[in-house]
Amino acid sequence: TKKIRQVWNGNKMYYVYDLDVDEHGKRKRLYADTEEDLKKKIEEAKNNKQEELNGQIPIGSRLQDYVKFYFKNIIGKIATVKINHLIKLFSNAVFNTEIDRNMDENTEEDILRFYNQLLDKYLYENVLEIDDVLRNTYALANKTGAVQFDYSVIPVPQGKYDWGGAEYIMNGEEMQVLLKYCLEDNCQKYGSNELVTVFAIYTGLHFSKIVKINENDVDLDNATVVTEGRKISLSPECVEWLRKMQEEGSLHFDSDKPLFMNRKGEVASSSASIVTMMRIAKRCGFPKGINSKTLHKAYVVSELEKGVSPEELCKRFGYKQTKKITQMRDDYEMRRLLF
Repeated sequence: TKKIRQVWNGNKMYYVYDLDVDEHGKRKRLYADTEEDLKKKIEEAKNNKQEELNGQIPIGSRLQDYVKFYFKNIIGKIATVKINHLIKLFSNAVFNTEIDRNMDENTEEDILRFYNQLLDKYLYENVLEIDDVLRNTYALANKTGAVQFDYSVIPVPQGKYDWGGAEYIMNGEEMQVLLKYCLEDNCQKYGSNELVTVFAIYTGLHFSKIVKINENDVDLDNATVVTEGRKISLSPECVEWLRKMQEEGSLHFDSDKPLFMNRKGEVASSSASIVTMMRIAKRCGFPKGINSKTLHKAYVVSELEKGVSPEELCKRFGYKQTKKITQMRDDYEMRRLLF
């Protein structure tokens, strides 16, 4: 809990208070000679913030507009990383769906049907997060008088905590979102496991094969990597990333040691890397069912969409029949239609 602090600047004592972080990620600090004067400044700042928010009340009652208004109201009260996660989750799971309309048009039956759809596709804990935001959003809309529907009649969705469910094959845009999340912190959050994930996104290789790659299997000058006796070309983006990781000391290419090792010198585990990738996917608000196999399928589908032939992909990944490749595309299209 934030408190008023007394600070000595070498000449006199004064009082300090840090306001909440604003929507631009900045935090203003208030100063005063007396505690009473500082309390007045705090109250004035809070009133000004509320007046500013009141001026941003959405016109109409579309769900998406009010959810975003709710997010603006909780800036500074909830960690920024949590709000970013919720924004991504709602962008993927709620916005532009059948309930994203004038909020009073949604009935109890509509909401329950929507929850059942979410439970089939998303982690239970994500569904609970969505439910919590919707309850608070409707309460906020009730308070402004824009909506009359009482969300308390909606029961909390019931489910179980697991990673199961149907496989989910990402599209190319979603893969880029996953990649961007990893690159934003230079792959420092999850260590070598995150590096394996990035390499998988760039190459489409299975995690079990990536962790077996040695440093001298990679030829940056010729943009290739050797895996299981096959030489695979690396994209310019992948080579650029590998060179950057080399400059930062995260990767090395001058010995026969495993390429992906942690700071303790231990070889990256494919199972641990897969769990890391699933956690990142969850952070990005994606549905459950993303794993090493579906990431590989997503890469194959994206390459097909770029015009790469099934024959070339068969050669690249060691498949004997092009049917394996075309089945991945069929699987992707079927799941997009059904889920």
